[in-house]
Amino acid sequence: MGSRVRSLLLSSSLLLLTPGIARAQARLTLDVRAGAAVPAGSFRNGPLEGGSIAAAPAFGLHFGLRRNRWLDLYAGFSQLRFGCAEDGCAGAGDLVSTMWDLGFHIRPRSGPWGPWLRVGAVMGGTEIELPGPLGEGGSGVVEEVSDLGIGGEFGFGWRVRLADSFGLSPGVRYTLVNQMLDRDVTFRMRYWVADLGLVVGF
Repeated sequence: MGSRVRSLLLSSSLLLLTPGIARAQARLTLDVRAGAAVPAGSFRNGPLEGGSIAAAPAFGLHFGLRRNRWLDLYAGFSQLRFGCAEDGCAGAGDLVSTMWDLGFHIRPRSGPWGPWLRVGAVMGGTEIELPGPLGEGGSGVVEEVSDLGIGGEFGFGWRVRLADSFGLSPGVRYTLVNQMLDRDVTFRMRYWVADLGLVVGF
């Protein structure tokens, strides 16, 4: 009888401790990324005929929630500032895109280093200065903001743990999202981003 009671108490204790262990394994991470974005496809031509979109600096900040040893959930944003690089831009200014993203971060290999995969959804808009009226009260430039476009992204990279709660994470990702401006100009945004992440765990 005594052994049964001890077994019951031990089983109950393990059941009570299991949620605490699971919570201890779920870690929050902060990933601060910086790099460059390169336009792809028709997006390289920009919003006007004869234009050419130049490579852009890219910055991002994401939070990750570790679900298990190989899967994280991530959410955050990225901002990119594309410039128009040719005379065909006809006075068009920078394209400043802010993208909010949500998805899965997959680590096929556990340990202090290894590859990672990333797949998720993005939603964002773009601000751009386009040629406008020059007459009285006109500056010759009109600032327009696109609607919110929805698209997707996928990427891959490598992670290197430098300490228990600190590491580096270089990577490459591809993003595709369509946006519409007020003057019925459609941005079929397709671009690659190569960047380096500084990852801090909590």
